[in-house]
Amino acid sequence: MARTSPLVEWLERCRVPRRATGLPHRAVGLPHRACAANVCPHGLHLGATLFKITTRKKGPNDGAQPAASGAMTDSPASTCVIVNPQAACDVSAMQLETLLEVVGEADMRWTEGPGHAADLAREAISEGASRVVAAGGDGTVSEIASTLVAASEGAVLGILPLGTGNDLARSLGVPLDLQSAARVLREGAERRIDVIRVGSAGPSFMVIGSIAGLGGDIAAGLDADLKRAWGAGIYLRTALAEIGSARTYRATIELDDERLELDVTNIVVANARFHGGGIPLAPEARLDDGLLDVVVLPALSTIKLLWLVPLILGGRQLRSRFVIHRRARRVRVAAEAPMPVTIDGEPGGRGPVSYEVEPGALRVICPASRSGR
Repeated sequence: MARTSPLVEWLERCRVPRRATGLPHRAVGLPHRACAANVCPHGLHLGATLFKITTRKKGPNDGAQPAASGAMTDSPASTCVIVNPQAACDVSAMQLETLLEVVGEADMRWTEGPGHAADLAREAISEGASRVVAAGGDGTVSEIASTLVAASEGAVLGILPLGTGNDLARSLGVPLDLQSAARVLREGAERRIDVIRVGSAGPSFMVIGSIAGLGGDIAAGLDADLKRAWGAGIYLRTALAEIGSARTYRATIELDDERLELDVTNIVVANARFHGGGIPLAPEARLDDGLLDVVVLPALSTIKLLWLVPLILGGRQLRSRFVIHRRARRVRVAAEAPMPVTIDGEPGGRGPVSYEVEPGALRVICPASRSGR
């Protein structure tokens, strides 16, 4: 039997504890069985609209203080919060309601499976929502963001990071502490970021990035239970376990007016800096520069791949002569053998895949200090 590496053993001892909300634990989080059955702790079915958060601010004659400058002050139905119960297993409905009191009155809707967040976002937009908050992980965020871009109705995206990776939230500077993230929804500033049009068997847009090769294999092997048990550390742990048997692919990468043909282990096509639960796979990527960052790991020995791991974790891999880095507006990736691909952290087929930047196509709420970055 193969011996587990010391680093993997260390990660195994560092499983992520239950999510801290910063709130008194007034009700237990959704247990796994409740998540699977879409039932909240209070026995209510998590259908389309569960309840409204009715924390309407009192008027001046009621003795209430006026809203802070920059606060979310739209009409009552202008904010819709879409919650993925699979991601919210450690946060109860009562806690979510308390967290979102700072937003004002809002509709809260619960997803029932893959693709449902997009349906709920379309419904919210058709009903006049000007803000749609994704309360979930990167999969939920990506579904909703893609829907907002396709709708072209001008709604803005907010994020309450409840997932495993939360890589768009990290890249935007949205705090992972839920109380702080909720305050950003009220006090944050609007920012425009790029989205990427994707030509493949997967989703038509992405906001974070795509990984092909080793990263695609890793994503294909993860399920909700593993993510819940390990948290963000599951990506690194699985990568370390897979490095010794990582496949290589003969790939062609077309970048604007350049063409690369080489054997590769991994290809990252990034809009955002962070991937795989906070790992800076594209350390120089910017969400608003109109360019894709392409980071390629050629076919390397296991020793060299392991040597690169600490550089990757520290965001210093671009200094290595083994790593190829390019920027382009259009990218196409193809391989001689089927190569697994992820789109915003979710399996996206086996290529080939094309990517094209749509600059500034998505409006998001981020901390005011990051709005100009």
